[in-house]
Amino acid sequence: MALEEPLAPPGVSLSSQGSTSTLHAHWKEVAGAGYVVTLYSLEPPALVKNSSEVRGVTNLTYEGLSPGTHYAFVISTVAGPYASPPLRITNWTYPSPVEELSLSNQGQSTSLHASWKGAATSRVNYSGVLLEARSQVWLRNVTVGENCSNITFQGLSPGRQYTLEMAAVAGPYRSPVRTATDWTCEWGPLSHTRLSPEPVVAWAG
Repeated sequence: MALEEPLAPPGVSLSSQGSTSTLHAHWKEVAGAGYVVTLYSLEPPALVKNSSEVRGVTNLTYEGLSPGTHYAFVISTVAGPYASPPLRITNWTYPSPVEELSLSNQGQSTSLHASWKGAATSRVNYSGVLLEARSQVWLRNVTVGENCSNITFQGLSPGRQYTLEMAAVAGPYRSPVRTATDWTCEWGPLSHTRLSPEPVVAWAG
């Protein structure tokens, strides 16, 4: 009986299951066939692993991956000299929580400066919320890009405590929130700064 081009495996999935460093690939078995599989990162493009899997294997786990990184999984079914067209799916690892988050008044009565350690992965963004600490009243949402590692909140009230809640974002996934808290200084005798109607945000890379 002549061999025919095999069908691509059905039910292919790639899941992080909440992990920052592991992806799980799964597919349904194609009778009488083996598989050629590849995992590579998309940004930057780099091969992670190539392998040939025997019939009966329907899942693989890739460990030691980079947090907050976009990966592609490619699989073809192989039967004799024939292979199915490659099937490609993608997913992200979860980003790591924001590291070294701090909030400081830097001697100012109407502003607070936030900073953190930028992620090693270039495609990680940051999303934060500034709250008035005692009342937990929302003041400002901020979303900053991958090259940003600090922001300044201006137009705050003197002598009040504020809390910043911040998470890293990569693809569809958010890290657990980290928080930092500080007080603005009391009014100084020579201070003539006017308050803005709402906090103003300034950021720098």
